Amino acid sequence: MSGAQGVLLSLENSVDLVVLDYEMPGMNGDLVAQAIRRYKPSLPIILFTGMPDGIPDSVSQNVNGVVYKTDFSGLIADIEKLITKKPGKPEAI
Repeated sequence: MSGAQGVLLSLENSVDLVVLDYEMPGMNGDLVAQAIRRYKPSLPIILFTGMPDGIPDSVSQNVNGVVYKTDFSGLIADIEKLITKKPGKPEAI
């Protein structure tokens, strides 16, 4: 999926959280996060990246968390922190 497709999906659907990669076709994760923030500023965004040298420092300003692909348990922990459980809402698996 391209970055632009991800932005459209997040805008056209009711989502509780976005997990995105930094390296994507067309737009990088920072640009995707910026686009989503323009329309849904309170939507939690986690950058899940495999970049061994890290990401530019400016990216962390546009996301709620950065997790490296070697730390899957960190991804789950961040998701659990950012998603508030609502009565009657099914829990994520």
